[in-house]
Amino acid sequence: MITNENPTNVFYCGSKLTRDKRAAALGQRGAFRGSTVWLTGK
Repeated sequence: MITNENPTNVFYCGSKLTRDKRAAALGQRGAFRGSTVWLTGK
């Protein structure tokens, strides 16, 4: 069932680490690909 309600338990958590600093820490130049998805639930 699909509804148009906005969930109250889903939110964005940004990072203070810039993309350039993250790539430098990983030893990469411009080819950085990655993400984190954190799922929790009942």
